[in-house]
Amino acid sequence: MKDDSDMDQALRARFAAMRAHDARSTPAFRNMLHAAPDGPISVVSPAMAAGRAHAPAVRWTRTRVVAWSTPFLAAAALAVFLLQPSRAAEREFEQLVADWSRTSAATQHAPTDGLLAVPGSEFLRRVPSFGDGVGAPRARRPS
Repeated sequence: MKDDSDMDQALRARFAAMRAHDARSTPAFRNMLHAAPDGPISVVSPAMAAGRAHAPAVRWTRTRVVAWSTPFLAAAALAVFLLQPSRAAEREFEQLVADWSRTSAATQHAPTDGLLAVPGSEFLRRVPSFGDGVGAPRARRPS
């Protein structure tokens, strides 16, 4: 088995050989530009150099604007109509609140008050005293 330094040297040698092969087989960049079918490639086209745009400007006539905007306006109107929330649920909720308000005003107590009156609840309203133990009031002794 090879040591890490031996493997490192072998990899360096292989990469150096690959770089040398690429340098020998790659043509010069200037030669590639001149070998192109239209001659050297220019970044700026002649139309741009003369101050003209590449494509002619699109002329927006009233007919073209109406033709393009009509489907979008129709879709927006349809979306507003379909996505509008229903008022039926709100009316039902308002009716339930009004009914509950009338019932609550008539009874003046919650419907679950009877559940709170359990047997023995009177013992929970005060702290019991069990004679002379801890927490019992001390009687004054006659001196």
